Amino acid sequence: MSAIANFKKRREAQRALAKELIAQGVNITGLSEEQLAEAAKKIAAATAETEPKNDTVTADLERTASDLESSASTVEGAADAVTGAAEQISSAAGGLEDTANQLAYSAEDIGQATAQLKEATEELKKPSAAQKSSRGGKAAPRKSNSKKSG
Repeated sequence: MSAIANFKKRREAQRALAKELIAQGVNITGLSEEQLAEAAKKIAAATAETEPKNDTVTADLERTASDLESSASTVEGAADAVTGAAEQISSAAGGLEDTANQLAYSAEDIGQATAQLKEATEELKKPSAAQKSSRGGKAAPRKSNSKKSG
């Protein structure tokens, strides 16, 4: 498989060279392999001369790369901060859920106590089933102890 891949690469390189020579205006018909190789060297040399040899371009690229690394570091720090905040929010939500459960149980206990108080109040308001106390001596006629002495 690598032999096929190498063949394809060589073939592409030859096609690219013929296209470059044509673009440069070189007449390639009837040239030998050595002449084609010489023309390719000339084109490579001409291309190298036209490329900028300015160190400022390289410096700018390095500075830009450094800035990008710094920005990436800043973004990573922000992501860590967001992750930390999300963990704190999750923990707080868990605490709120526990508190809500405790309040629900307390409300249920308060409801039961209220029901018991209401029941006890109703019992206290009911009239007593025991008989009312008698009037005692006030209701009974008095006996007269008056004996006539004579």
